[in-house]
Amino acid sequence: MSLTHATERFTYRLDAIAHRAIASNDDLFVRETGLTILEVRLLRLIGDDPGTSFVEISQRIAVERTKISRMLQKLLSMELIRRENAREDARKFRLFVTDRGQLVRARSEVLSDRLEALLLAPLPTEEVAILNASLARILEWVSSPEYARRIAEVAGIPSPPPGEETRAGHGAAAP
Repeated sequence: MSLTHATERFTYRLDAIAHRAIASNDDLFVRETGLTILEVRLLRLIGDDPGTSFVEISQRIAVERTKISRMLQKLLSMELIRRENAREDARKFRLFVTDRGQLVRARSEVLSDRLEALLLAPLPTEEVAILNASLARILEWVSSPEYARRIAEVAGIPSPPPGEETRAGHGAAAP
């Protein structure tokens, strides 16, 4: 029986790449935008889905709710986002990116593009396209009800009811 070294595991490598890239780039994002990479991701999520709520955000990204709350407060205090009471329930808020937030997001996109190109520099263009397509398929798979069902099957436990599948992977956004 062949044992695989921990650092040869796919999920280990993905995690290591993400953590090392973020650690290497975070200070640059703060210097250029005033935001950490996670805060930029949150700004992008709100910009991509205007009117999203705190609950919806917390369901999509793998970050503790208290940390999301702190990041939202920072974005609000910097006037990069605004919140409005939801029409259907005044106790709930909907979030929107301000014009100022759009400018910061645009600066972050330029920086992200440059840093992503640097990260992927060892790969030829065609391999980058294949890697991106493969990762998109894997993310779709691990986010699917079928994957949740198969995990339960492997673990020998009942499958989760429809609509309560695992949300793994929903926070996997690029810096």
